[in-house]
Amino acid sequence: MQHHSLDVNCFHYTSVISACEKRGKWKIALTLLGSMKDEEVFPSEVTYNAAISACAKGGEWSVALELLKEMRLDDVMPDCVSYNAASSACASAGLWNSSLHLLQEMCTTTVPPSVITFSTLLSACEKGKQWQMAISILFHPPVPALKPDKICFTAVISACEKAREWQKALLCFRDMDIRDLQKDEICFHSVISSCIRGRSWSQALSLALDMEALPLAVNGILWGGVATAMQQSGQPIAQLTSRLRRKWARQQGSPGALLQAVPNIEESQEHEVHVLDQAEGLLAAFKPTGLSTEAALQRLLHLLTQEGYTGQLSRASRLDGATSGVIPVALGDSDSPASNWLNYQFAARMVSKEYVCLCSGLPLGARGTRGVVTAGLVTESRGAQLKVVWASHGKEARTEYEVMDSFSLPEDIAAVHPGAVLSLLRVKPLTGRTHQIRTHLAGIGRPILGDRTYAAWRSSGLQPGSVRLQARRPLDVEAVQQNYPIQVSKLCEGPRPKLLSVGMQWACDRPD
Repeated sequence: MQHHSLDVNCFHYTSVISACEKRGKWKIALTLLGSMKDEEVFPSEVTYNAAISACAKGGEWSVALELLKEMRLDDVMPDCVSYNAASSACASAGLWNSSLHLLQEMCTTTVPPSVITFSTLLSACEKGKQWQMAISILFHPPVPALKPDKICFTAVISACEKAREWQKALLCFRDMDIRDLQKDEICFHSVISSCIRGRSWSQALSLALDMEALPLAVNGILWGGVATAMQQSGQPIAQLTSRLRRKWARQQGSPGALLQAVPNIEESQEHEVHVLDQAEGLLAAFKPTGLSTEAALQRLLHLLTQEGYTGQLSRASRLDGATSGVIPVALGDSDSPASNWLNYQFAARMVSKEYVCLCSGLPLGARGTRGVVTAGLVTESRGAQLKVVWASHGKEARTEYEVMDSFSLPEDIAAVHPGAVLSLLRVKPLTGRTHQIRTHLAGIGRPILGDRTYAAWRSSGLQPGSVRLQARRPLDVEAVQQNYPIQVSKLCEGPRPKLLSVGMQWACDRPD
């Protein structure tokens, strides 16, 4: 418009800044706000609100607070939306004290807070791991006129759940009945998850049954969590599993969902995405190395669509891009009966997964030697990369391994690292944590060959070029065993990845 000598007013700028806010483009929103002042176009409170909201969505809480101050300098009075947007930015960072300060400031400047202000403050307490403060604010609001809604209660219940205070979470949940607040799926999920983490299986089971009776959907993941809590307390889950199996089988309908045609795979295509086997409502598919699980599902769906399949596909687990192997897939979307049954088995730890991997380091023992790694794991964000580290306060993780074979190293590398070998391991993760196998093996000094994130190349001296292998992890899901609606069990095996075969052929000399 300016290029064509047309006047640009506050409305035009505000519209564009609002569009930036919806897309999370906070930097562009700030640039436009600065341009307004350069062009002597005065921003309104709506303009500032959009810019502050853009910063909130971008996680720029400090910039959002600066804009709130800038409003007053421009003689634009912040309203409730302004404060709520700035408080939301603080809440995303867990800055509960800043959110509380904004609420107090609202009261002193006669800007009436809303229930959104209240729920935002409680969300800040949740993210800041201040469950005690959250409970105190919930039952003794800074502004007595504010009445908490179900969003407020859900935030506090979630805060208690993260702190493993399941009894406090249950107290807040029960108080909702006194206040005649309707409970939704999110609220139920939070309190049930809290009981599961506290291993209060009877409360978790009772709440899940109450939720189902309302009726609200209880998915397979939540039921699986209940089953896990029961098992950890020594309770049998056969009756619950049988009940859920019958329920989801009825919902699946009759006849069962079996593909009429499965794409044929030529021998030359055995390392491409393809179907290995199927049971009612479920598929076992092979995912090759170098392809994400999501991309593999898209390719599989394309293949099935060409054969006349018209539905969706959903998964219960994933493999790293550099890992090949078997992935179980449910026919239907994530809420389908088959998907719920698959998710239940994974969440209840009824699925047995085995991996084969090639590792470097000192020998773990003779062929057939078995061991177990038990170490809590925490996921850390390091820029754009996620890395998992050992931590005593981390999530429980347990990995079993068995030595299948071992191979000697080339003489030049063996001279630098005396005693080191390549070990071929069969690994079974008993829990399903992110990067669990990679982190556990690296933690005991036997990193997977080719793993640049965890392998500590400089300490091991085994560069990918040294062993003439590509920089991909020789890690393969050899087998997945699980219960199916019709067949009691199914064992599906995929082709061994070429990289692992090459590595085994290269390391042809076994140590004495």
